Amino acid sequence: MVSELWIHGPGRAATSLAVIHRRCGGRVVGLSGGSKDGARAARAVDGFGDVPWTSGADAASAGIPPGGCLVIGAPDDALDATIAELAGAFRTSGASVDPDAFVVHLSGIRGRDALAPLADAGVKTAAFHPLCTFPSRDPGGRDLGGTIVAIEAEADLRDRLFAWARALGGRPFALAAEARGLYHLGAANASNTLLASIDLAAAALAAAGVPDDLAMDGIVAIAQRTLDNARRDGIAVALTGPVVRGDVTTLRRHLDAIDGQLPERRALYLQLVRALVGICRRRDDAARTDAVVRWLEEIES
Repeated sequence: MVSELWIHGPGRAATSLAVIHRRCGGRVVGLSGGSKDGARAARAVDGFGDVPWTSGADAASAGIPPGGCLVIGAPDDALDATIAELAGAFRTSGASVDPDAFVVHLSGIRGRDALAPLADAGVKTAAFHPLCTFPSRDPGGRDLGGTIVAIEAEADLRDRLFAWARALGGRPFALAAEARGLYHLGAANASNTLLASIDLAAAALAAAGVPDDLAMDGIVAIAQRTLDNARRDGIAVALTGPVVRGDVTTLRRHLDAIDGQLPERRALYLQLVRALVGICRRRDDAARTDAVVRWLEEIES
């Protein structure tokens, strides 16, 4: 388990994790790094005003709690520089690091190898990535709510990280270093790319005159039901609508509506139809989509 944290780079993800850690009974003993504005925002959340903050890496290297964890919350494009600065601070201090203390980063795309400068400085390291979004520094809920957590660590540290993830309400699993790119691709598509389809739906309903609040409520409700069905039955079985039925007449009407009101969305719509055809090919009734394939070939010729 992990009882005490020090956060270096109190951005949205690291601060949210720290908030959850406190709500689950842990302690946050210090904040460092990042900007003054970022630190001020972090200290305004959930009583963090009593947690000291300093701008430099020296305090983080000295402040890592015995048996505790230093969490690096730097964004991906600043991760290497932040790790190098911390490694330099550890080496300069000359102090021995508690053998039970360790450092993690929260990046989804970067693996444990990014922390090699710290490992070379004698610090235990791991990658710890909850598969969820943190749009602000306050996560809202008390814990991770069943979020899966990708962990990359040496065997002697992995058990502690698994226990910590479970204590935070997460569902941990071991992620191989070579699978990191595919893992993050899946994560980004489940979160980021999903919004491209949602945005198309919102634009269509807005153009149809549906009030914004009703439109978003309706979109979220039908999307949630679809996701629930996909989890229960599988993606291919959960698929409904004109593509799976081979209903080219409805697809033509969709495209007419797009050309008339949302011409800039035409390419995205057709790309989504092609993707749905691919999903339909995994179904027993896949032949019904042959008409859709012919229609796509016709309009692209």
